[in-house]
Amino acid sequence: MRFLTGMFVVAAIGLMAMSAGCGGSGTDSSTTPSSSATAEGGGEEASEGLASASPDKNTYAKQAGVVCHREGQRILAGLESETNEGSPGEFEVPVSQELADSVLIPSVEKELGELRELGAPSGERKRIEAMLAALQQGVEKDKEIEISSLADFGRGLARFDELARLNNLNVCIFGLA
Repeated sequence: MRFLTGMFVVAAIGLMAMSAGCGGSGTDSSTTPSSSATAEGGGEEASEGLASASPDKNTYAKQAGVVCHREGQRILAGLESETNEGSPGEFEVPVSQELADSVLIPSVEKELGELRELGAPSGERKRIEAMLAALQQGVEKDKEIEISSLADFGRGLARFDELARLNNLNVCIFGLA
């Protein structure tokens, strides 16, 4: 059963990774290209926590996809190290509070910080700020509850998932609730 659950999680992460190339629509040619400092995460932090950088939509989508994929892999590794007895296709896969506190929540917090460092494409700042605020709220909710399954963890992230989908950042969607 553990093998099947692991295979399901691997398949889900694989689908998320494949969607990374679909992150940006590439239809907005009026945005400005990002600077090399921005591409390397060297942008100044804005007072709201979102960097002042303005990468173009495609660059932002690619950079966000890398961040989300990397943290998704970290979460997957944590899940694989946990003994799970859930059924494939169900997100009631049991996880320990220890795993939530040591892997799941820190990975999402790291993802949040790195996404903030990317800034936002020109004209998309409010949408990206709203998406990241939803992620922050989800993390705060997850810190307040006892997590015993992936579904518990994912419930707090549902609003972020909606906004990530609207921002064409499918690779960032947790999809656990």
